[in-house]
Amino acid sequence: MSFQAKGFSPNEALAKAHQILDLSVMKQATVLSYMDVFLYLGVVFLICVPFVLMIKQGKTQVDMSNVH
Repeated sequence: MSFQAKGFSPNEALAKAHQILDLSVMKQATVLSYMDVFLYLGVVFLICVPFVLMIKQGKTQVDMSNVH
């Protein structure tokens, strides 16, 4: 994509090229940050699974006979 071929002056063409590069880098950074957060949440989930499995299920039962 040549901005000068489309009629822009050299300064305008350079500014447009910088804008496109900035947008491209911003999209890539957004995807990479999303991937990092997804990875961290997955690790936290995997760390929490053993703790959930270690909780004894018999101690938290509620006696429903006294409920109105």
